[in-house]
Amino acid sequence: MEQIFKYQKEDWQIFQSYLEKDLCKSTKMWYESSWFNMVLWFIIALVFFTFFQVTSEFSWPTAGIVSFFFVFIFGQLVLNGLKFKKLCSPSKEGTFIGEHRFKFDEEGIHSEGDGYRAIHNWSVVKRVVKTDKAMYLFLDSALAYIFPLSQLEDPEKFYEYIGLKANVTSLSS
Repeated sequence: MEQIFKYQKEDWQIFQSYLEKDLCKSTKMWYESSWFNMVLWFIIALVFFTFFQVTSEFSWPTAGIVSFFFVFIFGQLVLNGLKFKKLCSPSKEGTFIGEHRFKFDEEGIHSEGDGYRAIHNWSVVKRVVKTDKAMYLFLDSALAYIFPLSQLEDPEKFYEYIGLKANVTSLSS
């Protein structure tokens, strides 16, 4: 089976959005547990109420300045995240944007594009995911082939074919 895809920057952005959500769901840290957050908020509330019982006067200008400081830091973190995401996006001169040719056979996945040629055995496919806009063949936790559904003649047939060839246990929609 052979297939040609013409990738746009939007294809990468859709994949990146999916990847961010997927990785956040799959790797939950200890401090993200509901019990930890409940205890932490209880301690913060206890300190807050203890502080306001000791002082006799609340200073709105001081509260405003302190709030502005924390909002400023939060804004900087958000803007730095957006900047980093933009810096990681593919450029028009790179190898992602443009035409890519794929050939699927018993040996594996043969891909070819502007300036590269690759072969990946089916054994390296970790999971196959189908979303409402694309299908992803994950070769690692954050590395995947992207197949936009809008460029496939029969997405269901392609999904079944890839699922059979990849022989992975994690086939999800």
